[in-house]
Amino acid sequence: MNRKNLLLPLFISIILLIMALLTVNFTLFGSDNRRTPEIYYGADKCRFCGMVISIKEFSAAYYSVGEEEWMKFDDIGCMLTSLLSEESGNIKYVYVRDYYDGSWVPAEEAYYVLVDPHDFKTPMGTGIAAFKDKNLAEKFSLKNNGRLFVYEEILNWFREHPVMPMQMG
Repeated sequence: MNRKNLLLPLFISIILLIMALLTVNFTLFGSDNRRTPEIYYGADKCRFCGMVISIKEFSAAYYSVGEEEWMKFDDIGCMLTSLLSEESGNIKYVYVRDYYDGSWVPAEEAYYVLVDPHDFKTPMGTGIAAFKDKNLAEKFSLKNNGRLFVYEEILNWFREHPVMPMQMG
């Protein structure tokens, strides 16, 4: 067998290996390396109020480009309040937890229900829960006499009705 016949299969194998590695990298990390935050419940503290983050379904986070780290929150209201004071170019990813299954949901894809905090307890008393499924959010809203929002609406509502989550001293 001549040298040319040996090099062709080797060359093809290397090309296929490179393509496979690129595919795995793209699949795992996406084109913009989007990833989800990691919160250590019972250990990490809320960036806004300083309370230990302990209840998964109300937690939220955003990635701060300026600080090159995840800003983690115990209550969606804490995160929204913090977001309103951030420069828009400083935020890369924003996530909330689905109230029912605890999975991370990109904030702009979630539905939010605001319920009277006296009737629905959240860690800092804001009364906000997030949902990835609109039908479940609507049912929850009806059951709890809440108000349904999408991401931009809940941000605007917070901007117009500053509800400061309880500050821990």
